[in-house]
Amino acid sequence: MGSDELENPEHPDSEGERGIYPSSVGGPENSVEAAKGRKPRRRRTAFTHAQLAYLERKFRCQKYLSVADRSDVADALNLSETQVKTWYQNRR
Repeated sequence: MGSDELENPEHPDSEGERGIYPSSVGGPENSVEAAKGRKPRRRRTAFTHAQLAYLERKFRCQKYLSVADRSDVADALNLSETQVKTWYQNRR
């Protein structure tokens, strides 16, 4: 194999992106989940700086939230209670 073949992304033996990544997007685990009828995994929540600042301030004062407090925080930040609960669990 010559040096031209290694640098040519169109060549089947080259180590371009096609040699690194699988041809199907998502890999085989997603097709298995679809075949079993499972819901796809939820994307990771990207908290805003304001949401994080609020959560950090609240956490400094209160390491554990009651159900009512969690509901209030979720409403204030426009998040689900589960997202708030998970953030607190990960933060502790």
